[in-house]
Amino acid sequence: MKAKSGEDVFGLFESIALAGAGQSFSPSDPTAPYAVQAEDVFEQITRSLSSRGLGWKDVVRTWFYLDDIYSWYGDFNRIRTAHFAKHGVVVPPASTGIGLKAGKGAIRASVLAKRGGWKSVESPLQIPATDYKSSFSRAAEADGILYVSGTASILPGSREVAHPGDFPAQLDCTLNAVEAILKSKGTGWSGVSRAVAYCKKEEYIPAAKEKMFSLGLPEEALFCLAADVCRDEWLFELEVDAPIP
Repeated sequence: MKAKSGEDVFGLFESIALAGAGQSFSPSDPTAPYAVQAEDVFEQITRSLSSRGLGWKDVVRTWFYLDDIYSWYGDFNRIRTAHFAKHGVVVPPASTGIGLKAGKGAIRASVLAKRGGWKSVESPLQIPATDYKSSFSRAAEADGILYVSGTASILPGSREVAHPGDFPAQLDCTLNAVEAILKSKGTGWSGVSRAVAYCKKEEYIPAAKEKMFSLGLPEEALFCLAADVCRDEWLFELEVDAPIP
């Protein structure tokens, strides 16, 4: 499943720009093997950070959009983990990893980096992603903003997909997990400043919007598109940002 149109992808990256990530990165050679493209993008990001006197430890939030995600997400994860280890990143940033053709080549990435430090925020309802060797934090806090990673339906204490094939149940499970993170920082749906929802099928989008708006999510904060989540059984994923009161 790809984004419905070029306008969807434009809107997505406009949303990311609003989150504070002003640059996106694509591979120099879009015909190279996927792993080579990923290594290239990570090195581009490293050079860009260095040019501004920053490093990977200053990265609060990342976004990775992978074409043909199911064929190489495991390889991507290994490359990301090795790259973080190389640069001394012990606590990984918040992140989104989605199956989406968002440019030339197999990968497009953006990063949000801030001077002055940031804190990882774990989920009250989901185990740390690092427990199953996925290198991202459930959320991050920097300069009074909470950045909740792309979140999908996992039951408490588990790493397995919850409610496979059941979109309404996955939607509820995901929203409960995101809400728990928001509440852990003293905020809620009405305080969300930016939200991006990824639905595996475009036909799921109206129901997702209706549910989120009923919880109090501001309509102007939400952007939705059809895209693949990183496991084939997942039908929905949500990322949000919110100022911390």
